[in-house]
Amino acid sequence: MACVPEQCTCKAVCQPTAVIGYDVSEHLDLEPAKYFVVVTKRKSGPASIARKAAWLRPRFRHGSSKRLVADGMVIHTVVAKYSDHLPLYRQSAILEREAGVEISRATMDGWVMRWASY
Repeated sequence: MACVPEQCTCKAVCQPTAVIGYDVSEHLDLEPAKYFVVVTKRKSGPASIARKAAWLRPRFRHGSSKRLVADGMVIHTVVAKYSDHLPLYRQSAILEREAGVEISRATMDGWVMRWASY
Protein backbone atom coordinates (compact mmCIF):
# COMPACT_ATOMS: atom_id res chain seq x y z
CA MET A 1 0.00 0.00 0.00
CA ALA A 2 1.55 3.28 -1.05
CA CYS A 3 1.77 6.14 1.40
CA VAL A 4 0.54 9.64 0.74
CA PRO A 5 3.32 12.15 -0.08
CA GLU A 6 3.13 13.78 3.37
CA GLN A 7 3.82 10.41 5.04
CA CYS A 8 6.65 9.40 2.69
CA THR A 9 8.99 12.16 3.85
CA CYS A 10 10.44 12.51 7.33
CA LYS A 11 9.52 15.97 8.67
CA ALA A 12 12.60 16.16 10.90
CA VAL A 13 15.30 15.61 8.24
CA CYS A 14 13.27 16.04 5.02
CA GLN A 15 14.40 12.64 3.72
CA PRO A 16 12.26 9.81 2.29
CA THR A 17 11.12 7.38 4.92
CA ALA A 18 12.15 3.72 4.79
CA VAL A 19 9.83 0.75 5.08
CA ILE A 20 10.55 -1.02 8.36
CA GLY A 21 8.42 -4.08 7.72
CA TYR A 22 5.04 -5.39 6.70
CA ASP A 23 2.06 -6.67 8.57
CA VAL A 24 1.09 -9.99 7.02
CA SER A 25 -2.15 -11.80 7.63
CA GLU A 26 -3.28 -15.15 6.29
CA HIS A 27 -6.69 -16.75 6.16
CA LEU A 28 -7.95 -20.14 5.16
CA ASP A 29 -10.55 -20.14 2.42
CA LEU A 30 -12.32 -22.73 0.28
CA GLU A 31 -13.00 -22.97 -3.41
CA PRO A 32 -15.85 -25.43 -3.90
CA ALA A 33 -15.43 -28.37 -6.24
CA LYS A 34 -16.39 -27.73 -9.82
CA TYR A 35 -18.43 -30.38 -11.57
CA PHE A 36 -18.32 -30.33 -15.34
CA VAL A 37 -18.91 -32.54 -18.36
CA VAL A 38 -16.12 -33.04 -20.87
CA VAL A 39 -17.42 -33.58 -24.40
CA THR A 40 -15.10 -35.31 -26.87
CA LYS A 41 -16.11 -35.12 -30.51
CA ARG A 42 -14.38 -37.33 -33.11
CA LYS A 43 -14.97 -37.88 -36.78
CA SER A 44 -16.55 -41.23 -37.43
CA GLY A 45 -15.41 -43.53 -40.19
CA PRO A 46 -13.26 -46.59 -40.84
CA ALA A 47 -9.96 -44.78 -40.33
CA SER A 48 -10.97 -43.43 -36.91
CA ILE A 49 -12.23 -46.76 -35.54
CA ALA A 50 -8.71 -48.13 -35.00
CA ARG A 51 -7.58 -44.94 -33.26
CA LYS A 52 -10.71 -44.92 -31.09
CA ALA A 53 -10.16 -48.53 -30.00
CA ALA A 54 -6.55 -47.77 -29.07
CA TRP A 55 -7.52 -44.60 -27.21
CA LEU A 56 -10.28 -46.07 -25.10
CA ARG A 57 -9.46 -48.16 -22.10
CA PRO A 58 -11.84 -49.71 -19.62
CA ARG A 59 -13.90 -46.80 -18.37
CA PHE A 60 -16.56 -46.45 -15.74
CA ARG A 61 -20.13 -46.19 -16.97
CA HIS A 62 -22.70 -43.86 -15.44
CA GLY A 63 -25.67 -46.12 -14.74
CA SER A 64 -27.13 -47.93 -17.72
CA SER A 65 -26.58 -44.97 -20.04
CA LYS A 66 -23.69 -44.66 -22.44
CA ARG A 67 -22.31 -41.74 -20.49
CA LEU A 68 -18.86 -42.32 -19.04
CA VAL A 69 -17.56 -40.98 -15.78
CA ALA A 70 -14.03 -39.63 -15.53
CA ASP A 71 -11.39 -41.23 -13.35
CA GLY A 72 -11.23 -38.10 -11.20
CA MET A 73 -14.88 -38.47 -10.20
CA VAL A 74 -14.38 -42.13 -9.30
CA ILE A 75 -11.24 -41.34 -7.27
CA HIS A 76 -13.09 -38.54 -5.47
CA THR A 77 -15.92 -40.97 -4.62
CA VAL A 78 -13.55 -43.65 -3.31
CA VAL A 79 -11.50 -41.19 -1.23
CA ALA A 80 -14.63 -39.62 0.23
CA LYS A 81 -16.00 -43.06 1.09
CA TYR A 82 -12.93 -44.59 2.70
CA SER A 83 -10.80 -41.67 3.89
CA ASP A 84 -13.55 -39.23 4.85
CA HIS A 85 -16.05 -41.94 5.91
CA LEU A 86 -18.75 -40.36 3.75
CA PRO A 87 -21.34 -42.98 2.76
CA LEU A 88 -22.49 -43.20 -0.84
CA TYR A 89 -26.05 -42.09 -0.04
CA ARG A 90 -24.66 -38.82 1.36
CA GLN A 91 -22.33 -38.37 -1.60
CA SER A 92 -25.28 -38.89 -3.91
CA ALA A 93 -27.32 -36.25 -2.05
CA ILE A 94 -24.40 -33.79 -2.09
CA LEU A 95 -23.89 -34.29 -5.81
CA GLU A 96 -27.57 -33.67 -6.48
CA ARG A 97 -27.61 -30.57 -4.27
CA GLU A 98 -24.38 -29.00 -5.54
CA ALA A 99 -24.33 -30.03 -9.21
CA GLY A 100 -27.96 -30.90 -9.91
CA VAL A 101 -26.90 -34.38 -11.07
CA GLU A 102 -28.73 -37.46 -9.90
CA ILE A 103 -26.45 -40.47 -9.60
CA SER A 104 -27.79 -43.42 -7.66
CA ARG A 105 -25.95 -45.10 -4.84
CA ALA A 106 -25.99 -48.32 -6.85
CA THR A 107 -24.11 -46.63 -9.69
CA MET A 108 -21.56 -45.19 -7.29
CA ASP A 109 -21.22 -48.59 -5.65
CA GLY A 110 -20.48 -50.04 -9.09
CA TRP A 111 -17.69 -47.50 -9.51
CA VAL A 112 -16.21 -48.43 -6.14
CA MET A 113 -16.44 -52.17 -6.81
CA ARG A 114 -14.93 -51.83 -10.26
CA TRP A 115 -12.16 -49.61 -8.90
CA ALA A 116 -11.41 -52.25 -6.26
CA SER A 117 -11.04 -54.91 -8.97
CA TYR A 118 -8.16 -53.05 -10.68
